[in-house]
Amino acid sequence: MIAPDPAARAAFAKGVLALAADRPWREVTIFDIAKAAETDIASLAGLAPSDASDILDDHFDRAAAQGVTSIDTTQGLRDRLFDLAMRRFEAMEPHRFAIIALDRTQDGLGQAQAFARAGRTARWLLTLAGETVDGVDGAAKVQGLAVVLTRAHAAWKNDADGDFTRTMAALDKGLRDAETWAERLGLKTRTKEGG
Repeated sequence: MIAPDPAARAAFAKGVLALAADRPWREVTIFDIAKAAETDIASLAGLAPSDASDILDDHFDRAAAQGVTSIDTTQGLRDRLFDLAMRRFEAMEPHRFAIIALDRTQDGLGQAQAFARAGRTARWLLTLAGETVDGVDGAAKVQGLAVVLTRAHAAWKNDADGDFTRTMAALDKGLRDAETWAERLGLKTRTKEGG
């Protein structure tokens, strides 16, 4: 069970990010996370160290939306998605080593779960960008963006600390390719394409 309380999720994320870069993750307990988060164990009821990746993805999805108050209709969909995804990567950057350390603990199942989480992030970013995610067309857009985000995440891990050159290049190429495929497949979009 994932704790629905946003404060508990934020505290859990804080604890995970404080610990993940410095300790083998399999050795971390919920008590360690509570201590690192400077919170009592009861506030983390329903959470376990195995929830770390889910909670962190939710944490950074929220960060992508911080300060977003409306859809910028002067930009095309590709540009809006690029900006939102980069906001997310920028929020991740101070925690680079913790995130990479957690990624290294993933086995085959963990990698499949990571792609499912990328799908949730893609759905959220498309929604923030003002795009519909309903029906067959919406599912195709979500899956396509999930692939783009997964590749950009891999590029981000190989970027130098604080340098987003590879991340931005992978994201830009992926979004352009996705836009081309969407046009070829005749996917309906609510907002104008381009950028």
